[in-house]
Amino acid sequence: MLAVVLAHGVKIPHIDLPGLKISEFYIKLDKKLIIEIDRVTMEGASGNRNSLQEMEKIGDLLRYLPHFFDTIQINDLIVGKETVHLLFYDDIFYVETDKLQLATKIYYDSRRKILFAKIATLYFIQPDLSLKGRFAYDGSNGIWKGEGKFDGLGLRGNFLVWHSDDTVRFIVNSDMADSIKPLVDYLAPPEPVKVWIYPKIPAKQYILHYLKGELTLKKDGSIIIDPTKMEGYATAYDAQIHFHPDLPPVRTPRIDVSFRHNTLGFKLHHPRYRKKKLDGSRVRIRNLIPSGKKPELDAHIVVQDRFDESVRKILETYGIPIPFVQTRGIVDAIVDFTVSLTDGRIVSYKGDYRSESAELLFDNAIPVPVRDLHVVSRNKTVTIEHCRITMKPYLEAKFRGTIDLSAREGSFQSTIEKLRYTTSKGVNLFKMENKPLQVMMAFKEDILFDIPDLKTKFRYRPGGLLRVSATNLETYKPYLLGPLKPLKNGYIHLLYKKGKTDIRGKVIYPNDILSYRHTPIEQLDIDIHHTPRKSIVKINDKITLVQQGETTTIDMDKIDVNITGVQKLIDPYLKSSAAGLKNSAASRVIHVHAGESTLYTRFAYLPCDTFDLKITTAHPFSLLFESTHGSGHINAIIYNDDIKVIGKNLPDRVMHGIPAFKNLYGGYFDFDAVGKIDDFNGTVVFKDTLWAKNAVYNNILAVLNSVPAILMLKNPGFSNRGFKIEKGIVKYRYKAPRFHFEQIDIKGESANIFGKGFIDLESRRIDVKMRIKFLETISKTMHKIPVAGYILFGKDGTISIGLLVEGSLDDPTVRTSAAKDIVTAPLNIIKRTFTFPFHLFE
Repeated sequence: MLAVVLAHGVKIPHIDLPGLKISEFYIKLDKKLIIEIDRVTMEGASGNRNSLQEMEKIGDLLRYLPHFFDTIQINDLIVGKETVHLLFYDDIFYVETDKLQLATKIYYDSRRKILFAKIATLYFIQPDLSLKGRFAYDGSNGIWKGEGKFDGLGLRGNFLVWHSDDTVRFIVNSDMADSIKPLVDYLAPPEPVKVWIYPKIPAKQYILHYLKGELTLKKDGSIIIDPTKMEGYATAYDAQIHFHPDLPPVRTPRIDVSFRHNTLGFKLHHPRYRKKKLDGSRVRIRNLIPSGKKPELDAHIVVQDRFDESVRKILETYGIPIPFVQTRGIVDAIVDFTVSLTDGRIVSYKGDYRSESAELLFDNAIPVPVRDLHVVSRNKTVTIEHCRITMKPYLEAKFRGTIDLSAREGSFQSTIEKLRYTTSKGVNLFKMENKPLQVMMAFKEDILFDIPDLKTKFRYRPGGLLRVSATNLETYKPYLLGPLKPLKNGYIHLLYKKGKTDIRGKVIYPNDILSYRHTPIEQLDIDIHHTPRKSIVKINDKITLVQQGETTTIDMDKIDVNITGVQKLIDPYLKSSAAGLKNSAASRVIHVHAGESTLYTRFAYLPCDTFDLKITTAHPFSLLFESTHGSGHINAIIYNDDIKVIGKNLPDRVMHGIPAFKNLYGGYFDFDAVGKIDDFNGTVVFKDTLWAKNAVYNNILAVLNSVPAILMLKNPGFSNRGFKIEKGIVKYRYKAPRFHFEQIDIKGESANIFGKGFIDLESRRIDVKMRIKFLETISKTMHKIPVAGYILFGKDGTISIGLLVEGSLDDPTVRTSAAKDIVTAPLNIIKRTFTFPFHLFE
């Protein structure tokens, strides 16, 4: 009867049972059941089932539909607060709930008891996700799986999913997308993982190559994602990586991001950091998901570029202090370090730095050019495997050693292959070759370098403060050359800060240039203050040197100067100027002012009340000199190698410095000199002076005292006291080392002296021929008789004698022709007798 009734169909207006209300219920049996219901209302709530649980319930329903039903239509199925619309017709099943919409064609394999579904649309309202594809549901085991395409969470791609034992496993991939944020937000991984997907790696486009994982469905409706079983691989294009908030991002056209075994890895393609190439660099983050181990970042940075401030800041941000930057050359750097993401502490570090040629700038103050550099830094130890420091043309050195960062100490072995310093004029000052030196370093508050073999310490304070102490200059003596070679000992303390240098010290330095009150200065107390614009040097509180720009001013008090030594200093300028090399010397001006000083050479000296000197070193070289000597003065000029000197009203003490005039006392002197600096002519004019006793005078006096005719004179003018000169003129030529007297013309009270010859200052030899003409006659009466006077004494009635002075200046030989004159006197009388008539006509 039931079958007959169902075959004709039964329509029931409503069914009202406890907990269940049905309205407009129609059922008919035609091979399979046909059910049409307008509304079904069931008491209770649907619980907290999510979309996946909803699908599981629907799956249980679907396995019965193809077998028992031809059509099922329920316009409204109300369960608690949830409304479901359901339609099954012609093997097509459509259902709509508050959580999803499903339209699929189903087929049930009764033999294998598997329901197959070809889903045309499966739309999950939360999240906004659409699927289509093929599913299979094994109701006997509660297992279902599916594959197809998805569109949602900002992505489009493929999926593979299967479910068993309350566990849903999935694999998805995507096409190119503008963002993966919705997917990551939905999956809600732990925050450490999430931030390293975004926002720390923003990109313009993404591709999700795959993402697989597991979801566990709890009875309370919640979903548990096991992040340790998640794996993924994605590529971001035109991306930035913000490794640290205090650093600019690393930019890369492509970055491959992988997540596996609780590790997030980054493979960077052609990365750039502030336009620097970081090709080959990679980063990974371990232990992101809490598992008893702290999360750590491992970085492998490869730099083939200049190690400048931008690269140094990366390492210093992570607590790796680097004291230098690179200003020239390329460094191949490979740096591996691990950072704790919990506290930012460096866990481990290793750096390998190589460069064929570079210039390193320490603390933005000290440039050091290096070659063949290889430095390895591991945790707290920095090892300089090898390094060559080259500062051409001064320094070539090899360098190696280690630095202990924990003890803040270091030890180095260096070999000074060549350390030389030569002035621009070719004067060698320092030379050290093939010298091994040990260098000790400590860097607590300051950086200290200690060179025990040289008794020298360099103390550097970051910020540009440098102290140098050389406590025993004797250690440098084997390496000193030229004007520095006489240095015996002493100490130097140097302080440098921001372009300002202060040097104080004491130097034992015998020298042949400076003396004090005729005593050589062997100890120099030095005080130097230097700035980029001005230098002030004080020596023994007696000499002050001020150098500013191209001008140097020197003030001296009671300091004697060896001109020979000074000439050695200016010779290079003279030679350059004489050769016409306009650019061979820097354009410098030197002013010297001295009080109570004596200028001297090997053969002469010049005592000065004051003197002023101006030297211009550029082409043409010039020297202007002016000195005062009581009421007298001297002016001199040297232009190239030409010299002109004029002295006026000079006292005898000035002339005493010239060997040829050292025994003239009193009176005043004028002189001039014109010519080359080592070959000049001049004239000396003197008056009211006394030729006092010396070896030459004494020997001449001895010869004169042996001539009877001279002894008969009442006043020959030569005495033990000396010879009084009213006026004298000496024309000379000086060509080192000889002083040539081209004309000697001396007028005395009772005699005149004429002569010429030379003095050799090098050999101290004299060779002078002179004639002394006595103004007084033997008998004034005889001289006044015209005929007898002329016949006996000559035309002017005077006696004269010729002398030859030669030999050593200290004891010359004096010879005379007086004896010959006495022997030939009768013949002269006869001669004058015969010539007397002609004398009358004269």
